[in-house]
Parts: sequence; C-alpha cells; structure tokens
Amino acid sequence: FYFERDYCNNPSDAWPIMDANKIGLAFVNGEWRASSVLRGYHEFSCGNALRSAMIVYLMMNGAR
Repeated sequence: FYFERDYCNNPSDAWPIMDANKIGLAFVNGEWRASSVLRGYHEFSCGNALRSAMIVYLMMNGAR
C-alpha cells in the first residue's frame, strides 16, 4: 500500500509543519501570504496558501 503526502494541497499534511514552525497565513491583495519569525523573518506570497507556507518552511531551513 502506497501513501503519498501532498503538502501543498492537503491541509492535514501541511498543518503539523506549519504549527511546529509557527508559520502564519494571511490573505492580502488577492494572494496568500505566509510568514514566520521563528528563525529570522521569512515571507512568501502566491495564490495557493499551503504552497506559500511550505515555501516559507523551505526558506527557514536553508533550501535553495
């Protein structure tokens, strides 16, 4: 049995990461803005709320 996680489209996959890393979401000017101040200040905006949050998570962890 194979189970694939979809962090950018499934809230039950993304929420534990967002909660643990204190990533917040706000709808601003027609886009979802995710931000966190846990390890410096990181912010990203796009049309998909969970994608914005996961990009902020990657930014926090030094992914390029």
